[in-house]
Amino acid sequence: MQFTGRAKFVFAKLNDLDLTHPGAPARAMVVKDKPNPQNSNVFIRGQAGVLGEKVPRHFLPILSPGGKADPFRQGSGRLELAKAITSKDNPLTARVLVNRVWLHHFGEGFVRTPDDLGVMSEQPTHPELIDYLSSWVADSGWSLKKLHKFIMLSRVYQASSHTRPEYETIDPDNRLLWRANVRRLDFESIRDSLLVFSGRLDEKLGGQPVNITEEPYTYRRSIYGYIDRGNVPELMGHFDFSDPDMPNSKRTTTVVPQQALFLMNSPMAIDVARRVIARPEFKAADSDQRRVFALYNIFFQRQPSPNEISFAALYLKQEQSKQAEVDASAPELAKKNGEIAKRVDEKRKRDNDAMRPVQNAGDVIERKPLSVWESYAQALLFTNESAYVN
Repeated sequence: MQFTGRAKFVFAKLNDLDLTHPGAPARAMVVKDKPNPQNSNVFIRGQAGVLGEKVPRHFLPILSPGGKADPFRQGSGRLELAKAITSKDNPLTARVLVNRVWLHHFGEGFVRTPDDLGVMSEQPTHPELIDYLSSWVADSGWSLKKLHKFIMLSRVYQASSHTRPEYETIDPDNRLLWRANVRRLDFESIRDSLLVFSGRLDEKLGGQPVNITEEPYTYRRSIYGYIDRGNVPELMGHFDFSDPDMPNSKRTTTVVPQQALFLMNSPMAIDVARRVIARPEFKAADSDQRRVFALYNIFFQRQPSPNEISFAALYLKQEQSKQAEVDASAPELAKKNGEIAKRVDEKRKRDNDAMRPVQNAGDVIERKPLSVWESYAQALLFTNESAYVN
């Protein structure tokens, strides 16, 4: 087959075949030793063209017992390096590991700069505890599962987020963890929660990458989302997705209008509201109050308070009075269905577009007016409780 010019080369089809076809081979980037590994020169001031003396491969002397590091002798030395990093004689590795796991569970580490536990960083808030956990994890075979379990079974992890006025003046930033920190979920967790609410989360393990931001939508977990480092979806940026071109030990957290607009206008969020109303536990409810109880159980795993039940009744009454206006938009939404489907089909045909995102199989979501209960279900998606760990 011959191609005349770049415009006729099927970049997108090649990418789809390589990334998403069921027969595409599984790959992972690996490093392979040379038959005869060699020592490297020092790059003066970090410039590859300005070479200094050759240095034997060895661990950092400052982290080695006695300040001396013997040269590596087994192949490239990578295995010896890994053993030196995880040695009990190296106190830094366990502390960095424990600090990051603690940050994951509590929103902040013992040291707030997870990339810097040196002399220029702040002192840990709980120095004895980070020392104890560092020793504990090394003695436990460096098991992350055991460390997570150990922390999650602790009293401090299970503490309530309710405030206590007498402590607010002493420790307003909650550095001493006298209560739980309220933390917002990241984009991946919010998206997976929506899929759980809808009852359509695909729990299959492994497989090819998928597009988690564009129609046709997929119901696979967000961990399987394909990320193009040169073309990160704008939606992910709105939810503080990490820059894939650099290491990110801690994500920033912002609250911007685009996040609420996603839940208000996204076809995926609207489809979730519809599917929640179609769940059997909601359909089995025989009164409005029981339906509200069913929705709170689905979204928040708890019963609504009396005030929340009253608010629901008021909301449903007001929405019912405006339902005729909402239903009047049906013809316009039906027209939009065809436009969206055409747009998706045209994108699939852009075979010469090397930047075209991965395309999922399936159909676009049908646009149609929300019913009163679907509108109420969508409103519950806007609450802080559905987007925050409390």
